[in-house]
Amino acid sequence: MEGKRLLDHFIEIAPLLPRIMNMENNVVVWATDSEKYTLMIVPKTVEWKDFNTKEGDPIRAGIGPVVMKTKKPSHAIIPSEVFGVPLRASAYPIIEKDEVIGVIGISFGVSKEKQVSDMASKLANICAQLYYQ
Repeated sequence: MEGKRLLDHFIEIAPLLPRIMNMENNVVVWATDSEKYTLMIVPKTVEWKDFNTKEGDPIRAGIGPVVMKTKKPSHAIIPSEVFGVPLRASAYPIIEKDEVIGVIGISFGVSKEKQVSDMASKLANICAQLYYQ
């Protein structure tokens, strides 16, 4: 399928993806052209209040530039310093005539994963302290 047509189809179905995945409160669906974010569907919950990117913003650090450069799908963990919340991101290049004309992606919040991991680390430290006393 032609790149532009694929991008158009993705943008058309993108609003349905969070519902299809049953993740309306924890998934961001996004797309770019070669310079800026052209689609940004973000949960409207308090956990996402610090998410700091919207449609029209220039593409910056994260998975988008990597996919544009490599012309290959990619997956990454993005720290909260980049977009305001920690994310697990997957992205796919949209290629037309061997040029990347955009990127489509889905990102999941990992705040709860991080909280659980932090609690597990604290518990392990407490257990180690008790063991060595």
